[in-house]
Amino acid sequence: RIAARMAIDDRRLAEADQHAEAAQALAPAERLIEAKIAQARGDHGKALEILGSPTTQAGRRYEASLKIAQGHFDEGERLLTAINEEPDDPAEADRLMAFVRLGQGRYDEALSLSEAAADRAPGRLLVRLGLAVARYANGLSPSTPSGFALRALTPPSGWVRQDADSITRRRLALDGFRTFEDTDFGKLV
Repeated sequence: RIAARMAIDDRRLAEADQHAEAAQALAPAERLIEAKIAQARGDHGKALEILGSPTTQAGRRYEASLKIAQGHFDEGERLLTAINEEPDDPAEADRLMAFVRLGQGRYDEALSLSEAAADRAPGRLLVRLGLAVARYANGLSPSTPSGFALRALTPPSGWVRQDADSITRRRLALDGFRTFEDTDFGKLV
């Protein structure tokens, strides 16, 4: 499974398929890796189909993340709420819920959740990316459509806050995005 994850990260999806099949033959488990391969191929629906009805927290969190990626924020929130009473990975739980809040246009809550995730797991790339996105969104007007926040797109100037705190948050977001520039991860973002 580790070899399959590494192959996914390197976009060697045919090799990832082989490793996932071998791992499943040795020790059957939830089909997270196979679902991640489908997601890497751009098919979130297929990923959900492969995942089925997960029973582990990791599987259920991944199901929620796929729903969030599809723009089904309320469904993602429902799934996360069901497992977040005692999450085995609080940083990931906060990161995912922050994206739900971004999708719902609740930028202040998204920033608080992203900061909590960063406090718990400051070295995780996806946590750092989520914090940068939340900081950017928090510098926008609350009336800005969430699509601008989720994709860090430049909205019309009327949707951009000009107070000192908002300007500072956008600068911090830009600094956060810049940390990814020279990484393989940055090429995917």
